[in-house]
Amino acid sequence: KMARQHFYFLVMICCGLQAVCMPVMTDVKDFKLMRWYDKHGIICPRLCIRTPERGLRGVFAKEDIPAFDGIAVIPPHMIIRSPFKDMVEIVQTRGKHLDQSIKEKLLYKIRRISGLSARKCPLTIRLLELLHTQPEIWMPFKELSLPDRIQNVVTMNSEELRDMIKQLPITLRPADITQWEANCIATQKNFANCFEVISQLLPLVLPTAVAVDPAEIAWAFTVVQTRSLLTDEENLRGFGTGQLVPLFDMLNHAPAPTCDYAPPPAMIGQGARAILAIQADPDQLSVEIGPDGAALLMRGGRPLGR
Repeated sequence: KMARQHFYFLVMICCGLQAVCMPVMTDVKDFKLMRWYDKHGIICPRLCIRTPERGLRGVFAKEDIPAFDGIAVIPPHMIIRSPFKDMVEIVQTRGKHLDQSIKEKLLYKIRRISGLSARKCPLTIRLLELLHTQPEIWMPFKELSLPDRIQNVVTMNSEELRDMIKQLPITLRPADITQWEANCIATQKNFANCFEVISQLLPLVLPTAVAVDPAEIAWAFTVVQTRSLLTDEENLRGFGTGQLVPLFDMLNHAPAPTCDYAPPPAMIGQGARAILAIQADPDQLSVEIGPDGAALLMRGGRPLGR
């Protein structure tokens, strides 16, 4: 079992880091793509980070969110609190014993990761447009979700990347291929930075006796990238039961439930795990994530919080 704050911190970081590799859809053109995504059962790459002044219900208040045919997103001005700020604060307050050069390098990497999170890739937008106008090209990826593809890209070498690009069911210009490969390599480097940052930050917030297991970090990424929990349509009107909420919001809804989990032996590169079962009762919520049997159990807190 992992200490509750250990698990929460992992999830907090991972929810922030998912913005590094996923576009944030905010304009009307993107709303149309979201509608197409939902129609075809594809997870929308959204970023929904809780602000310090508002709880889960406040962030998703219907009057605060622009909607397009029932599909709602968080507008950019509402994303005002980032886990990266928390990470910098931890280094500055709890890392006073660190060597100055080590601390500066760590802060630089945190800010570097944070800076990349807001970048939108023109090629990504073009591919989304192609998926919207030519649905048939989606078929080869039917069993491969967006997080899976990101995970696979992280572990590929340059030759494997080129092979993957050649197999895409669309015709790309030479400049697009060069851009795609460069973006994939940048993603690989960025994930390496992310894991280095996490590995250095965890000892600052955990008891010295707690060992940091790379498999636990990988599992936390997996939980966040599967979006973890279906929303309740009565509590989050406008989203519908087909939408998913990041686990970070669930855990951040005070009073927070306690969490126990059994991580699978999965490492990075094996893709996100599908949810096999969700069982809820008035006192606890359990989530089974497969195929290798990860389990998450939440107790206490409010039902919406769980």
